[in-house]
Amino acid sequence: MKKIKLCDWFCAAFLAALFCGTSFAGLGSDSAHTQGIEYYKAGKYIEALDYFMSVLIKEPENEEAKIIIQKSANAICAIKEKRLEKQRLPMVNRAQKFLDEQSEKYDLTSLYAAARQDYKKERFLFAMDKFEKITAVVQGYKGTGDYIDAINSKMNKTAKEKEIPIEKVTYAKAFVNWNNKKYQDALNGWQVYLNYKPNDTEVIFYNKAAKDILASGEELARQKELEERVAKIFKNGEELFSRSQYVSSIREWERVIKIANDEALFTASTWEEKSKINISGALGKLQEVAKKAEAEGKKEVTEKKKIVIDSSGSKEHYVKGLVSYGQGRIAEAVREWEFAVRLDPNNEKANNALSKATKELAAGKP
Repeated sequence: MKKIKLCDWFCAAFLAALFCGTSFAGLGSDSAHTQGIEYYKAGKYIEALDYFMSVLIKEPENEEAKIIIQKSANAICAIKEKRLEKQRLPMVNRAQKFLDEQSEKYDLTSLYAAARQDYKKERFLFAMDKFEKITAVVQGYKGTGDYIDAINSKMNKTAKEKEIPIEKVTYAKAFVNWNNKKYQDALNGWQVYLNYKPNDTEVIFYNKAAKDILASGEELARQKELEERVAKIFKNGEELFSRSQYVSSIREWERVIKIANDEALFTASTWEEKSKINISGALGKLQEVAKKAEAEGKKEVTEKKKIVIDSSGSKEHYVKGLVSYGQGRIAEAVREWEFAVRLDPNNEKANNALSKATKELAAGKP
């Protein structure tokens, strides 16, 4: 059996996610919302989300709106994932090359026996690597797919546990990150793990693999350049904040979040957390200014409202909330819409969506 090229697989997965199960039966010319349907058919998924969220707010039981919201959100995420995978592909290839170079040449029988031995000894990284090598040659060989599913299930579950030893949780989290090609996060986890188990040869091996991948030329250079760019924007936000230019500082920190995530920066989660903390602080300062101005009678109500507006950032968080809502992550959608409303209290769409989602959370939806 020929081995499918990784890039072909990603393309196929993307197309499947986008079109499989997409049926417009009952959603075509007879629909009362042809404009929203046309947005979706044209690939204008953000516009489709926006349109049908407005419909759903007015008609909470509208099944047509629910379907298109879900499909649009999934399509947006599929497009983003395809772009990220394209960026990660060189690293994926280097990772595979590294492991191939380090591994001995087994025949299937001995490779399968070694994989099962690793599995029994809970060396899940080694086991997964061997099982995947087998399935790349022969799909379904002696139930290798079941072993792969079992390992993934166990690692994902263990990574979320709170009542077990920290080293087991750390190992599982690093495993999941390695499996998802998040090499920096995996490396961070293994370095913590090795504080508890310094002689674990399996983790030492993959710790070195992650370092070698991250040290490879062009990706390291790209990450360094991005890191410097993001740090500069973040610092500029701090300088604007120190000069009481709170709205401008918020916009800079919003740029940090967008660039870090869009460009798949290894430290994106750290920059996003730092920026959101600073944005919350700036919003607090804006509220203080508005209250002081109101108390002194120096500002009209309309002017007071304008001082807390960052309409661009508010719109971005509104759209993020739409995507989260479309994928059933209601609590996450609420957080995004709360942020949108804080950036622009006059964002009517965000206010309406927040009100709807808050009620759903109170009713017990996740």
